[in-house]
Parts: sequence; C-alpha cells; structure tokens
Amino acid sequence: MSSSAVVPDPPVSKWPLSSMSALPVVTRLVRMLSDRALDRVLAANLRRH
Repeated sequence: MSSSAVVPDPPVSKWPLSSMSALPVVTRLVRMLSDRALDRVLAANLRRH
C-alpha cells in the first residue's frame, strides 16, 4: 500500500511560483500590521503611565 494512492500529490509547479510572488506582499502586510500594533500598544502604555 502506497500513501500516494490515498493522498493526491499537490500541483508542485504552481505552488512555488505563487508562494514566491506572494511572499514580498505578505511580508509587507505583516510589517505594516505589526508596526501599527506596536504603535497602539506603546501609545496605550504611555497613556496608562
């Protein structure tokens, strides 16, 4: 019994291209969101103190 018969192999040719093209966009979004979150947290902490 082979596992390949049970689980179909994903399209390898499509995934690398999509992931490579999406990586910079995701990193930018994460950086922007993290920066905003940090600013909010710092502002809240400064207001409390």
